[in-house]
Amino acid sequence: MPIVSNLRPSSIGTLSFAFDRSARQVGFAAPVMGWEIRLCTKGIFGLDLSRRDRGRMARDALCTGALFGLSAYL
Repeated sequence: MPIVSNLRPSSIGTLSFAFDRSARQVGFAAPVMGWEIRLCTKGIFGLDLSRRDRGRMARDALCTGALFGLSAYL
């Protein structure tokens, strides 16, 4: 992701750029995820995970997003 953030034009703010990239990722991933759930190929969403494992996965996802935002900001 630092390579992508280095492509940011200087006329666009860093936080706006990071938000735009994150929104685009969600925009492209959400339809695919919905399609997979509808086809019953739930993948990781079909697993019967404990509450602790789900929390760990959520924490990892948030930390990964925070690292991308920080790298785009710096």
